[in-house]
Amino acid sequence: MSPTASLSADNPLTGVGISMPLSDIVLLVFYIVLLGYIIYSVILYYHWQQYSTNAAVTWTTLVIYAVTTLPLILLMSVLALTL
Repeated sequence: MSPTASLSADNPLTGVGISMPLSDIVLLVFYIVLLGYIIYSVILYYHWQQYSTNAAVTWTTLVIYAVTTLPLILLMSVLALTL
């Protein structure tokens, strides 16, 4: 008997593994990224509201943030949900 055959036969972890389809992995990663985006956005909003000195600049900054990031999140959701 070859050494590799005896190792695989005696190894209790042989055949143990997580088998997930790629679409499920992509969806899981999307949900993790979405959670991070939401947490970051809430923190950003809070800090801009609390420490801002000019309301117009704060509003403009938050609108630019939303206009640039929401399409990216929407694109990610379309890709993750249709894969």
